[in-house]
Amino acid sequence: MVQESIKHFPIPLRKSFKVIAEDDFLVFSNHKRGIVLFIVLGTLLVVASLATVILSLILSHGRLTYHQTSRIQAYYASMAGMNLARENLWNETWTTGTYHLCKSDCSSPDVNDWDIPYPVTITIGAAGTSIDRVGRRIAITTTYTP
Repeated sequence: MVQESIKHFPIPLRKSFKVIAEDDFLVFSNHKRGIVLFIVLGTLLVVASLATVILSLILSHGRLTYHQTSRIQAYYASMAGMNLARENLWNETWTTGTYHLCKSDCSSPDVNDWDIPYPVTITIGAAGTSIDRVGRRIAITTTYTP
């Protein structure tokens, strides 16, 4: 290839100049390849880091959504227990004691409800145990796993 380039140039070139020029070209092209390699590796590192951050955000958001859904279901299960207790106290079906609202396998004073997501415990105090000393104190608790 060097001999062909000499044929095209009317000015004669010295051999030492050609060798130096070829060596400089090889050094420069290898240097460019090294820079491109570092740019590509840096870009891959940045993309991998961003993908890791995005994936961790998506996974943590999924866990947060599940926890929030469980908490909301437990809240409404407790509210159902409160309404049931108020109705049974109004009808004088329940008196002082502890009652359970569960999905199945509840004993006699308890209520089986197939669509309740979490078991609810209803504790009814004696008459005159409320804040105003006239009504009853009702404590509703539920256990849920986030």
